[in-house]
Amino acid sequence: SDTKEDLLNVLGLQDEADEGKIAKGIESLHKLGSIDYAMALAKDFHKKAHQCLDALPLSPGMKALRELTDYQLNRLS
Repeated sequence: SDTKEDLLNVLGLQDEADEGKIAKGIESLHKLGSIDYAMALAKDFHKKAHQCLDALPLSPGMKALRELTDYQLNRLS
C-alpha cells in the first residue's frame, strides 16, 4: 500500500530524510494505528508502574519516581 511505502521510504534515511518524508512517515504511522497502539502500551506501563509504586512506602525518592513516570508519559502526548 502507499501508506506502507511512505513509511518504508523514510525509515533508515537518518540525515537524508527531509521534512516532507518525515511528515509522510508520521502520517503513515497514524494511518496504520501504530501511534495509538504505542500510546495505549505506554499508558498501560505507566499504570502498572504506579501500581508497583503504591506497594512501597512514601518517600522523597518515591515521589521522584512517580514524577518521572508522569513526565515520560506526558512527553509522548
